[in-house]
Amino acid sequence: PTHDGTSTMTGNTGNGYAKITLQSLQSEDNYLSTLSVDRGTLSPSFDPTIEKYTLTLNKYDINFTLTGILSDEKSTVTGLEKYEIAQGETKTVDVVVTSESGDVRTYSIEVTRKSLSDGEHSSKLSKLEVSGYEKDLEPVFHPLTNEYTLNIFPNEMTLDINYETFDDEAKVEITGNKYIINDTG
Repeated sequence: PTHDGTSTMTGNTGNGYAKITLQSLQSEDNYLSTLSVDRGTLSPSFDPTIEKYTLTLNKYDINFTLTGILSDEKSTVTGLEKYEIAQGETKTVDVVVTSESGDVRTYSIEVTRKSLSDGEHSSKLSKLEVSGYEKDLEPVFHPLTNEYTLNIFPNEMTLDINYETFDDEAKVEITGNKYIINDTG
């Protein structure tokens, strides 16, 4: 072997020699072994060799999350994340896998979120936030959840509640908690 260990020299110095350089092979594997979504169903079912999918979400699904596992841990992936989607919107989301050797494979998912049908009404909220407590609402907001818990600061006298409805004709009434009582025990 040579002094750096990257090649081997064979032969005789006086009679000529051959230098053999060992090349490390980089993986060309640019596949996912799994691709999943937390809402709706991928169509067709995931197959690593299929690159085009559709996903249909119901009208109350305000977001979705793509997850997956690389076939080769030396590959990299982008696009496995949480996405927001508006009612009635169709968008294409790409999950891109790059092999160690630089070969790229793109899995494209066309996502459609249904909307209210003509004449259909809904009493569901599409958004619910409390100013100053954006990450404290339990559970995390979802249109099909009707009850939440919020722990507020001890001397809080007012709450700024922001909401939106799916249906422009829906009316919202906030009841209860007319007075916030500081119960220190």
